[in-house]
Amino acid sequence: MEKPKQIPLRLKELRERAGLSMATVAKAAGYKTASSYQRYEDAALYKKDSLPLPLARKLADIFSGKGSPPVRREEILMLAGISELSPNQLVSLDQHHVIWCIGEAEAEVWRTSVEWERDRWLPFLISFVDDRYPGAQRFALRIRGDSVDEIYPDGSHVVFVKFSDINRRPQQGDRVIVHRSRDGKTEVSVKEFRRDASKRTWLVPRSSNPAHQSLIIDKNSGSDAEVYGLIVGSQRVE
Repeated sequence: MEKPKQIPLRLKELRERAGLSMATVAKAAGYKTASSYQRYEDAALYKKDSLPLPLARKLADIFSGKGSPPVRREEILMLAGISELSPNQLVSLDQHHVIWCIGEAEAEVWRTSVEWERDRWLPFLISFVDDRYPGAQRFALRIRGDSVDEIYPDGSHVVFVKFSDINRRPQQGDRVIVHRSRDGKTEVSVKEFRRDASKRTWLVPRSSNPAHQSLIIDKNSGSDAEVYGLIVGSQRVE
C-alpha cells in the first residue's frame, strides 16, 4: 500500500497546480511575509497530520478553480482532516467559522497534557466575525470550575490565539490563558492581566471563590506562570 503523502508535499503540489507563488498565497492569506506561510510546505518544519482548519478554509478560497485541472475546495479542506464529511456538510462548514476545542481550563487541576489527544478535539462553531490577527490560528477551551466565574461560568467556552502568533505582549485588562508547570504536570487557567502603580504584573482570577488567589509574575516572584494565549471571544452560560 502506498504511503500517504505528507501534508507539506500535498499542499505544495496543489499550490503549484493552481499556478500560485508562495508570496502570492501568503499575501492573500493575510501573512506579512512569504516565510510565515512557507513552513506549511516544509516537511522539516511542519510535521502535523493536518492543516489548521481556518488556514485550510482560506487556502480553499485562494486555490479553488485555479489550475488544470482546477483545484477543488474539497482537495484543500481534506488537508484539514475532514475528508469524511459529506458534500452537504462541507458546504455547511464553509458557511460557518469553525475552530477546535482542544481542552479544558481549570485552576488547581494539574494534567499531564495541556491539550486533549487530537482525536478528542471537538469542532466548535462561532457566529462572530473577527478579522483581528490575520493568519493566527484560533482555538477554544472549555471552562471548568469557579476560578473565573465572574466572567466565564462553568461550562463556558473561550476562544483564544497564542501570543507567539500575534506579535504582541499582554496588555492591561487582557483576559489570558495561563500555563503553570509542576512535577511534570500543567495547570491551564484563565486570568485577567493587570499592572499596578508599582509596575508589578498580576494575574487576577476574577472569581467569586476567595480560595482562588491572584498571582504576581514580576522578576522577583519566582512564579512558574506563563501567559500563553489571548482570549478574543467567548460563548458562555447566561
